[in-house]
Amino acid sequence: MPGYVVRFDFDIIRRSEMKLQYLTSTAVAALVSTFGGPAAAQNMINTSEVTVDGADVTFSSVMAEEDGYLVIHTTQDGEVVVPESIGSAAVSAGENNDVTVTTEYPLAEAENYIAMLHVESNGNETYDFGPDNTDVDTPVTVDGEVVTASFGGSGSTTEVDAAEGNEAMSGGDSSEQSASAEMTSGEMDAEGIGSGQMAGDMTMADLETHIAQWPQASKKAAMEMWDKYGAPAEMTDTLLIWRDNGPFVRTYVYGYEIDHNWPAPHKDVLQQFIHYDVPTDVFDELAMFDGSIIAERTKGEISARCHSEFANLIALNLGNDVITGEKSVDEARAAYEEAVRQHMAGNSPEIAQRLTFEPAGEDITNAEEAVIQQ
Repeated sequence: MPGYVVRFDFDIIRRSEMKLQYLTSTAVAALVSTFGGPAAAQNMINTSEVTVDGADVTFSSVMAEEDGYLVIHTTQDGEVVVPESIGSAAVSAGENNDVTVTTEYPLAEAENYIAMLHVESNGNETYDFGPDNTDVDTPVTVDGEVVTASFGGSGSTTEVDAAEGNEAMSGGDSSEQSASAEMTSGEMDAEGIGSGQMAGDMTMADLETHIAQWPQASKKAAMEMWDKYGAPAEMTDTLLIWRDNGPFVRTYVYGYEIDHNWPAPHKDVLQQFIHYDVPTDVFDELAMFDGSIIAERTKGEISARCHSEFANLIALNLGNDVITGEKSVDEARAAYEEAVRQHMAGNSPEIAQRLTFEPAGEDITNAEEAVIQQ
């Protein structure tokens, strides 16, 4: 299917006390007059071939009149979630082939997503459009219409054209909007177990049923961990547990959300632990750096709790810098904010991809000495 421009209307995006609001279907002129990115007929997102591999989404070609970004937005209740986005990739003026956007988490097969073309407007080569910052790197419009493409998390294309865009954006029948696709990487583990099965007999459908009533952020984190590490080792009504996964001693996904507004509003739902004997004289500095880093002296562990693994890796790496004295609290906070910006712009730094230090390789509990004899 060739690229196209989807017609849909937007309210001007506003924030109230940094709480996310969703777009509703009203006055496109408000969006155009507010955002008004440069436009020309050659601005186009070709969705004839969309490949989804976990958190990587590849588009066969993108045409842009000016340098800019291909940005992925989620949908909720049939509406596009903006200005929040879950990933972006830089595109150059002209034709761009095989453009891959890495999102914050693996895409869910049953969900629809929106790819949107934005222009680089302030010359810093970083995607800056977002909450409280909607006047830069704005969406591209053609004849008053935002250049977008809708696709399914399975990699299938949502078949809409300019005349049908309003229906697609307002929650049309998802069975008509996307078709079935090939098995994705999330449905096959390293041992070659297919059909969504991972450890034991648990399937992805089992997991989806178990977390069906969980909040959205918890669901996304659960699917991200499933895609990366397979089935959890244990689960309760409000908790999934992985053990010895990747560099972590344990990983928890909670079935409830904890509000956290720094560096941008999000929900803490994913906690990951490593062995680390944190000196008691830096506990205060660690807490001032990030309230969602938790040091446990008796267990000899440190954990980070955020919405996604990339954010936990950033927090643990910079927390280590605070503990070792390599960075002050202010320096670590500034580095965290910049790392998140880079990751969201598609230029994920090393500290968002892996632990840059070696955690303790074994249990280092501090049981202390008894002073009261039984």
